[in-house]
Amino acid sequence: MELRIGLHFGFKLLFHKGKSIWGLATMADLKERLLPPRPASAINLRGDAASRPSASGRQPLLGVDVLGLKKRGQGLKSWIRVDTFANTQVIEVDKFSMMRRCDLPARDLRLLDPLFVYPSTILGRERAIVVNLEQIRCIITADEVLLLNSLDNYVLRYVVELQQRLKASAVGEVWNQDSLELSKRRNRSLDNTFQNSSPDYLPFEFRALEIALEAACTFLDSQASELEIEAYPLLDELTSKISTLNLERVRRLKSRLVALTRRVQKVRDEIEQLMDDDGDMAEMYLTEKKKRMEGSVYGDQSLLGYRSNDGVSLSAPVSPVSSPPDSRRLEKSLSIARSRHDSARSSEGATENIEELEMLLEAYFVVIDSTLNKLTSLKEYIDDTEDFINIQLDNVRNQLIQFELLLTTATFVVAIFGVVAGIFGMNFEIDFFETPGAFKWVLTITGVCGLLVFLAFVWFYKQTSVKRNRVCKTVSKVGRLRKEIGGNYFSEVEDDERRAFRALSAFSKKLTRTPPLWIVQHRYLLRAVLTSSSYSSSHIASFSSAFHRAGLVHSQIFSHVPQFVSSNGFSTQITSETFAIKQALAPLEHGLVDLIRQVSELESEADAMASLEESSFDLDHDSLYSLIWELRDEWRLAFLAFKWGEKRGCDDQKACDLMIWVLGNHQKFNIAWCLIRDMFHVSRDTRKAMFLMMDRYAAANDTSQAIRTFDIMDKFKHIPDDEAFQGLLYALCRHGHIEKAEEFMLASKKLFPVDVEGFNIILNGWCNIWTDVTEAKRVWREMGNYCITPNKDSYCHMISCFSKVGNLFDSLRLYDEMKKRRLAPGIGVYNSLVYVLTRENCFDEAMKLMEKMKEEGLKPDSVTYNSMIRPLCEAGKLEEARNVLATMIRENLSLTVDTFHAFIEAVNFDQALEVFGQMKLSCLGPREDTFLLVLGKSFREKQPENALKMWAEMGRFEVAASPALYLATVQGLLTCGWLEKAREIYADMKSKGFPGNPKLQKILEEQKVKEFKNSKRKDVQKMASRGGNKGERSIYKKETDRGKT
Repeated sequence: MELRIGLHFGFKLLFHKGKSIWGLATMADLKERLLPPRPASAINLRGDAASRPSASGRQPLLGVDVLGLKKRGQGLKSWIRVDTFANTQVIEVDKFSMMRRCDLPARDLRLLDPLFVYPSTILGRERAIVVNLEQIRCIITADEVLLLNSLDNYVLRYVVELQQRLKASAVGEVWNQDSLELSKRRNRSLDNTFQNSSPDYLPFEFRALEIALEAACTFLDSQASELEIEAYPLLDELTSKISTLNLERVRRLKSRLVALTRRVQKVRDEIEQLMDDDGDMAEMYLTEKKKRMEGSVYGDQSLLGYRSNDGVSLSAPVSPVSSPPDSRRLEKSLSIARSRHDSARSSEGATENIEELEMLLEAYFVVIDSTLNKLTSLKEYIDDTEDFINIQLDNVRNQLIQFELLLTTATFVVAIFGVVAGIFGMNFEIDFFETPGAFKWVLTITGVCGLLVFLAFVWFYKQTSVKRNRVCKTVSKVGRLRKEIGGNYFSEVEDDERRAFRALSAFSKKLTRTPPLWIVQHRYLLRAVLTSSSYSSSHIASFSSAFHRAGLVHSQIFSHVPQFVSSNGFSTQITSETFAIKQALAPLEHGLVDLIRQVSELESEADAMASLEESSFDLDHDSLYSLIWELRDEWRLAFLAFKWGEKRGCDDQKACDLMIWVLGNHQKFNIAWCLIRDMFHVSRDTRKAMFLMMDRYAAANDTSQAIRTFDIMDKFKHIPDDEAFQGLLYALCRHGHIEKAEEFMLASKKLFPVDVEGFNIILNGWCNIWTDVTEAKRVWREMGNYCITPNKDSYCHMISCFSKVGNLFDSLRLYDEMKKRRLAPGIGVYNSLVYVLTRENCFDEAMKLMEKMKEEGLKPDSVTYNSMIRPLCEAGKLEEARNVLATMIRENLSLTVDTFHAFIEAVNFDQALEVFGQMKLSCLGPREDTFLLVLGKSFREKQPENALKMWAEMGRFEVAASPALYLATVQGLLTCGWLEKAREIYADMKSKGFPGNPKLQKILEEQKVKEFKNSKRKDVQKMASRGGNKGERSIYKKETDRGKT
């Protein structure tokens, strides 16, 4: 029985085993027919594995293809290979061959697999750099770059850009010759810093890594910019109209923002982690490690010969799971030991010279950090918008509660009438019922009492909610002011609302975000719109005679240049040599600017450079500076001219600083940092460039990057000393970030102790940038709290602030205090006093003060006389202003633009044209801000026809229409109701390629729709009126016919 059962199970086991073997054979046939043929290396490996016993001495399982199972899903993959000579090749390599080729583990190759989603990563290995940055997934070695073959546009761009840069760097002999000539001119060698002065002299792996970083940063920054352009109008629309659709759109936008921020944060963290680890950066110097390993080639060949004698295929991929033979174990152990030794030796040597890679990573870290700050600001803006909506909803809910309380109070008063009616309705008799007129008295007394009770409750509600109402009003007022005028004018806010505003200042600043370019463009127009000026035509009869005399004197003042030192200077070491960009004086050859414009339209930069080299123009240091200055409004053309000068060897320190200033004006900070890095590579002084970057970041409202620029000065071998610290404070204050500057100054008091110079910079910001007396007084008290004695510059700032707001008493009090402390007042103090005396109708005292200035050895300058002319013109006293102008001419003082602007604000249209002619004779314009001033005055006085006449006069005075002039004219025409002309000028602006204003465009479209509806309504009314008249006539005709019948 047991034998029968055993045979039964034996036959059953053989049956199932045979069935499984037949099934495997059938699957093998199908696989051979359907799948591509297997590589020969894999076949050899399988044959060797099948004939070789396992480590345990047992035969492998029959019928089970273990290596085939491991190979499943790991077949051939297509790769794009780019070598050091810019040759491109498409190859097909399996995973294990790639592992052996680049000496990488399998987990690193999984990062490049498009089937998996991994965060951005940069890994430095023994023989390769693994890069996974957004769409760019590649392996970089010392000789080649391997990318997964893809039709992605960014991958193709990466390959093309890498080829172009490799071909451009192939002319290394030219760069060496240029660097040799440059070193001869400087009488010093640059070999102490780098082996080559060319900016393209980077190892192959770093050039490939730089292009990958550039592609990733550019892609993320473009996505952030698109999101920012979409977000701000949507959030503004949400604040004006709260609806379910807008809330849903904001929710989707916020989810996109969070996802993009996570990706940008990962790239930033990866770069920062690399910069913090010197060992990882040293590990990425693949070319140097390759050169060090060339000495051990013969040892490697002997080992490979030993392996070939064993009959093992050299091309066979080694599985990381299978057990290697003894010879392969010996080779692997020796290879690992040698690799560790070489790696340790290369790491020790490369750690001493990793500045090149650190500077490369630092440049792109600044770029990606700027993108992250942009997204962070957008997220804060969204959060603040949500807070603002919650405040609005809370306000509505409070209003409903207040209305409910009023209804409850009214019900209570009505209930009083019910109580009185109930009392008199009782069933008892009193003599009062018999009194005539008693009912009237009862109603009167009850009504008066009820009204008094109601008024008492209303007064109680008003007293308890007055603070909340004031805060809500302040929030709405701050929002309106900042949206209209950029948040720079708060002169009409009352004292109690100012206290509420300080509590909500941080919130309101983030909530009402205004682009800085818009503020700059509209500053002069808004000043003209917000200030009131009156004049009398009887006082300007002889105005032209004074200007005919004034026109004989030509001013020596240059036109507008970007000076970074205010007129009210302070006594720090920040001089014009540190922050100033001076206007070019060298004349340009005729046609040179046109040549730059023509070659910029060619297909590539190489063609443009070749055309410039073939031209007959001679370029030197001064002409290059003048050319960049002439093209400062078009950064691409300016940069092309700079590259041409760089090729000619004319790019000196002055031209580099000007180019960085131009790039910063256009917010091309990425290119500016690359230029600074190249300056550092050729041992040029980058200190002034760092100051310019801090100033341009502050102008772009990116205070965090301005502070970070100060922090990384030591990376460029500059000590962040007191001068740099005060320069940063001044750059922040100059562009309105005074609170941030004060916060940074107090936070850094351990490294930079607070002194009178730092407080003077903050005081200058509150007194001369914002003109906020309350904040200026607070800073003055803070100086006393820190036991800091004010100097004469401190008094000068405070007197200037008091004079601007017309506070004559405090101005004279501080002046007397200066005299008591034996501080000699400077000419700035006297100019402020002259202004406030003239403004407060003390003209004779102002003249006496000028005589006192002369007695003390101070000669009145043009600013002194302008301080008298402007308030006289504002008050309509043009006769006295003309006399002061005549005195100014007799003193041989040069007229300034402010002199002409003061008279322009006080005269009519025809006389303004005459002033323009005198400005042209004096070589002072008129300029763009002059026309903005006149346009604002015309629109404020509801004279759009004069504004259009002035618009037509711009061509005669050689003033090109800028975006600021276009927007000011369109906005003024809309205010005056000239819609057709506004549309025409706005269309002209768009046709010239200037960026439009979404708000103005929306208003124009709404007005167009409204006009269309009005015209349709009028047409319908006309048709209805015509139809009604016909109906009346027909009815009248029928009635007359009936009468006749």
